[in-house]
Amino acid sequence: MKNMLKCAVALAMGAAIIFPGMETEAAAADIVAATAGKSPSCVVMKFSDDTRYKGLESDERFAELVMEKMLDSGRFQLQTQKPIAKDMEEMLYNERSQEFVDAKRAIESGDLSAVFEGQAFKDEMANTLSTADKGQIVAPSVTSRIGKESNAEYLVHGTIVNLGKGTWEDVDFKTGTTIAAEVLKNIPGFGLFGSIGGGLLQNARKVDTGFGVMVDMRIIRAVDGKVVWNQRSQVRVKKTKNLNVALYTKNSASLNETDYVKALDKAAQEVVKSMVKDLDEHKLFL
Repeated sequence: MKNMLKCAVALAMGAAIIFPGMETEAAAADIVAATAGKSPSCVVMKFSDDTRYKGLESDERFAELVMEKMLDSGRFQLQTQKPIAKDMEEMLYNERSQEFVDAKRAIESGDLSAVFEGQAFKDEMANTLSTADKGQIVAPSVTSRIGKESNAEYLVHGTIVNLGKGTWEDVDFKTGTTIAAEVLKNIPGFGLFGSIGGGLLQNARKVDTGFGVMVDMRIIRAVDGKVVWNQRSQVRVKKTKNLNVALYTKNSASLNETDYVKALDKAAQEVVKSMVKDLDEHKLFL
């Protein structure tokens, strides 16, 4: 059965090349139909880091963690044991370099129509990989080549958008103490004690510190470069920095590498959880 599916996919792709009237969308549709009901074959690409902390190699750690969670889910057929080391963003830039050369020549010759009718100006084309939105296309010549080399139908890529230490007030804690303060103030017979106790609770604060991670994830169909899924996730791993309730104060230990790794792990878990959820709810069709 598996061989029959492979043959169907090969025939669909071959037909799109032989017959000029057939578009890559038709080949992609045939692949989706042929692979329905089985785990999609995927590869995790080298992720990118758009933050100022590239020296931490967070992109490499995060890519490995995402791959680990995908394997644990049992919902994806991963074709490699490690993320592919090729820098997809660099490959896309190199692929578009010829477009830039052609555009420069067209501008110098005064033929602006050749510039605005070029591939780069098509509405469905993504400007960059890190900003590629669902439904947009990223260099099919590159994605299809990667797909063929790795025998994968889909490419998984992520970008770390923001990473760093943050401090924030616990809103839920504040809401709870405010409600408790009002209740205490209005208990019959408590009088001055209720008023003082309510005032102390009213001023109670819990400030947290921790690592925050914001990531953009996308799944790209290899055959035509179409982004079939993308999502931004933001997670926090926090410790209590300062807890001040009435006369009680508690300070937490400082952040360390363990907290940083926990933040990346939690982000990877959230990302794969969203993938599986959208698969189950038929919002993601692989």
